[in-house]
Amino acid sequence: MDIHNPPINQPPRIDPREREFVLKFIDDYCIKFHNSILIKQIQSINFDKPSSLDLKIWQIVKENIAKYVKFHETYPFPIAPAELLGGDYTLAFQKANGTRIRASKELLARHILITSASGGGKTTFTHHLIAQILASGVKAFIIDPKDDSKYLAIRDPECLILHSAAPFNLMQVPNYQTKEEYIATFINCFTKAYYSAELAKQILNEGLQLVLSETNNPSLAALHSAVLSMYSKTDTYSRRDAITGVALRLQRINYHYPGLFNTTQSISFDELFKHSIYLPVTIMDESAEFLISYISHQLYLHNRAKNIRNGLSNIIFLDEGMLSYNKNNTSITGESQLNYLQSLVREFAIAMAVTTTAITQTSPLLRANASLQVCMTLTNSRETEEICKTFNLTKE
Repeated sequence: MDIHNPPINQPPRIDPREREFVLKFIDDYCIKFHNSILIKQIQSINFDKPSSLDLKIWQIVKENIAKYVKFHETYPFPIAPAELLGGDYTLAFQKANGTRIRASKELLARHILITSASGGGKTTFTHHLIAQILASGVKAFIIDPKDDSKYLAIRDPECLILHSAAPFNLMQVPNYQTKEEYIATFINCFTKAYYSAELAKQILNEGLQLVLSETNNPSLAALHSAVLSMYSKTDTYSRRDAITGVALRLQRINYHYPGLFNTTQSISFDELFKHSIYLPVTIMDESAEFLISYISHQLYLHNRAKNIRNGLSNIIFLDEGMLSYNKNNTSITGESQLNYLQSLVREFAIAMAVTTTAITQTSPLLRANASLQVCMTLTNSRETEEICKTFNLTKE
């Protein structure tokens, strides 16, 4: 439609099709955020019975809209409004005008989801963001299954690396938990990660009670020995199987993280959470899933006990988070590992940043709770359709 030149001999009125086009264009491209004078001009017009002055104003409006139309033929997306141009951290540069698009701590504290096909740039984007967050004094828990986030830890001299031989005792009872609370937390994280049923929970509870009756700082190795010592010839077959199953699951941690498995004396969780933490993950199996879930839960419980609220104190960065946040999760509960925790941590100044290759397979709860969502590339028609729904876009 030519919005410059109305048809010859048109009566002195405003063409309703032109009006519809202009109003829809203003809405689609968020013009109201950038040209308040134009909006006031439109609001001043009597479209039902336009005066000669209304017609002149309408002509000015159309001329201005024509400039925006031409601009958006080259740049087909809306220009970010002013409220996205201020904030603590730079997300990107707006291609249309080179302006920085920023995000505040408050926005990031409500969780971040970055979607892209493999090689689409989601990890690089997130590294850029995490580096800024670390520089601002926020502590990060970085889970790295691809070995490409290591430089973030190396750049921070205070960052603690939980490598395979790291001498940290996961079995210590933190000073912000009672023994009973600690046992419940450990069993919850362990059994969900290792797909363990009720009898396994009972065996694990007995083993924990046994080792914690002797010391508040047992090792996982001591727990493993305690579980094996519970075996009796008079046990039922199901109890024997449960004991063997729990012992084998504990032994898997030793295969990948012998330091964490055998250490008894180490710094406390309180001291650990004064630093950023880097966890390299060679194989994203149940042992890694347990460590991620357990440390994340302890961080949440620590901040809750210390009443650390509001703003942004910590961020949990999980690259390639499909295992933890797959909507078709195969855990014993049928829920994604960190879903429950994600709904709670924001209240205690903890954000989660998760990258994923497939938004269609990502947990709906994560998507619903992520206030900042970034899509970088599209892979297929299903992904395109879901992204369009999420961002209120058309396929074109």
